[in-house]
Amino acid sequence: VRVQSRNGYFALPPGVGMNVAPHEIPLLAAVDTRPSSFPFQYGLYQMASSGAGAAAKVSGEVVVEVPLGAVELEEDPAARLFRMKLAFLVQFRNRAGEVIHKTRRDLAQAGPLDQIGRAKAGNFIWTQQFEVPAGEYTAHFVVMDRISEKVSTGRKEWSASPGAISDLVVVRRVEQIQGKSWLTTDQLRVVPSFAEQLNAESGQISLFFRVQPQPGE
Repeated sequence: VRVQSRNGYFALPPGVGMNVAPHEIPLLAAVDTRPSSFPFQYGLYQMASSGAGAAAKVSGEVVVEVPLGAVELEEDPAARLFRMKLAFLVQFRNRAGEVIHKTRRDLAQAGPLDQIGRAKAGNFIWTQQFEVPAGEYTAHFVVMDRISEKVSTGRKEWSASPGAISDLVVVRRVEQIQGKSWLTTDQLRVVPSFAEQLNAESGQISLFFRVQPQPGE
């Protein structure tokens, strides 16, 4: 797919399709060029399944965490505000390289300018639910700082396998939050640990998972 502009074109990967907004193009292009302009962490968690055989589907949640000290915060002295503008894309490709599912979000938030130092010491967490057919996937994660136009990417090999028990999520902490998702319970959001290995000397480890009742149970 080629998207024409006045000065040239972007060649998009096969399977992307034509339903692409102009501001989405740099995110899609980054899936294959894989830039790494700033650090971020990400996870992918299977939470439920439905159907059987060729009709089986898996539902879950993606979590992306960006350190705000690594991106640019726009200062507005006249309004006494700072602004953050981030774009997220997660794309699921099957083993043939076809795009089976994608989820994207642009987020802009503002805060008091006198709190910008505190904001830079913190992180921004984005979560999004998804549903895909059962199968083997490569999940591509893209984060773009809309202010500086810098982009970073990551990817994760993932198997979507129907089952009664969800993935085990290592809990880093819980937060008060409104709304529902696969990683919330009783108005508390589970913030996962992205560590690949657990430290046996760290003491108590908390896990979060869901059990899905099976037909007839």
